[in-house]
Amino acid sequence: MKELSLLKDNFIMKRIIKYFSLLFLIVILCGCSIKNDNNIVISKDGKIKYDIVIAFDKELLSNMVSINNISEEKNKDKDLKEYFDKNIKDSYLDGIKKEDYSDKKYIGNKYSYEINNIDEVSSERTDDVIINDYSSDEKLKDKELFKKDKDTYTANFIYNSKNNTDYGNINYVNTFTVSLQNRSKSNNADEVKDNGKTLIWHIDSQEERKINFSFSFKNNKYIISIISILFDVVLIVIFFHYRKVNI
Repeated sequence: MKELSLLKDNFIMKRIIKYFSLLFLIVILCGCSIKNDNNIVISKDGKIKYDIVIAFDKELLSNMVSINNISEEKNKDKDLKEYFDKNIKDSYLDGIKKEDYSDKKYIGNKYSYEINNIDEVSSERTDDVIINDYSSDEKLKDKELFKKDKDTYTANFIYNSKNNTDYGNINYVNTFTVSLQNRSKSNNADEVKDNGKTLIWHIDSQEERKINFSFSFKNNKYIISIISILFDVVLIVIFFHYRKVNI
């Protein structure tokens, strides 16, 4: 009986220790984050590549491993990725091209869409599009992403980070980047780089954010240069014409 009592006490003590360890880890996890990067590249030939990176902080994964009583040796990048694939549910992105992703801080997956021609996802519509509605049965290539008006394409996206899984106090790092071949005509980006060709939005956790930008495949810079050259040629022709007349 005494042995049973000791076993029971040890069991209860282990449960208490585990409980307080979990509380302690929850406090630690407040400094961890989940990376959610969205990158759209629109090529000069009209092709669109949309990459989505969903990755967990390595420290966060290490803490999860510890919570699940897995050996500390299981904290190497390879083992953390194995744990990520086994325990982090991302079935809502099934059927999309997937590859491993890792950097100095994060481990996860990179998903890629490709659309051959922007006109396939363009129309005269004016409705907003929830760009990160991964749970929808409607594929990205089947949506009307851009409004086309002559040679100008306009995007009116909504990025809804409220769709993110709630992991308590863990911070989401949401970024949305658009890379264009020419300078954007208009945008509401938080950052604009590369002379207006790269647009970046930083989106808070649990925020619904509008992402607006417009662009053209025509390079106004070259058009202005051509007009300038033609103007110079006309002036030279006029100059020599009047010089010839006056001789």
